[in-house]
Amino acid sequence: MRTWRPGDEGWSETQVILRRKRQARLFSDDPPMLSVLVDEAALTRQIGTPEVMRTQLEFVLGMVDTPTCEIQMVPASLGAHGLLGGTLILMTTPRGQTYAYEEAISTGTLVEAPERLQHLGRHWDRLWGRSLSPMETARYLKNALEALP
Repeated sequence: MRTWRPGDEGWSETQVILRRKRQARLFSDDPPMLSVLVDEAALTRQIGTPEVMRTQLEFVLGMVDTPTCEIQMVPASLGAHGLLGGTLILMTTPRGQTYAYEEAISTGTLVEAPERLQHLGRHWDRLWGRSLSPMETARYLKNALEALP
């Protein structure tokens, strides 16, 4: 946050608070079902101190395979793919309506058009099938934690 808007501590703090509130939903009485594809670079790029990295990786490791969450890592060796370059959130409501939210560094777009949702869903499905399983992802995270100073 600080690198996107240097010197704007108020904005950075607000963004962190919003993300923490969103994260708290995962531990609520009625958590959403969450399936996550995370790029290897997001797990290996050093942000902060080794202690900060350790805390982050331990959190992700704890969420890799829970009753309401499943995380799979997209290995860098996979190369280019259809979802490279941003964040995609696919959401299905209890009534079965599907939406997507595409997020970039400073913008986001809600997607409701059925043909666009189908296109995004195909890319997601292909990438999910080519990514590391939760068990392989956990093994990768454990190795990354051991490699930290």
